[in-house]
Amino acid sequence: MTQGSVFWVPAETSSHSTQITSYKLVNEEGQNMAVKIRLRRVGAKNSPCYRIVVADGRSPRDGRFIENIGTYQPLKADDNFTLDLDRAHYWISKGAQPSDTVRSIVKRAEQAATAEPAAAA
Repeated sequence: MTQGSVFWVPAETSSHSTQITSYKLVNEEGQNMAVKIRLRRVGAKNSPCYRIVVADGRSPRDGRFIENIGTYQPLKADDNFTLDLDRAHYWISKGAQPSDTVRSIVKRAEQAATAEPAAAA
């Protein structure tokens, strides 16, 4: 998968064989890319609404992104976010660094996900 001048390359292999266990993003020169999970503002003036996106760290706040994984509405009282937790964990496992706010949203989503099966039982 490529995006502009960014490429996926093998990051590490299994210690027991030559099987590739993960990939990382690099640019044309082979330098590691700083992938971030952060908020992208889409709301109107005085009505903030954010999308939780995976983006290259060099992209501007509201600029180009790799993947949209959720939303966040800070003015809403409760249940003010949606998050694809599987995709968030996937990107974090690939080395993406979440912002402080996104890190707290992921933590709240994990708590909600573990509370749901307990409430259903």
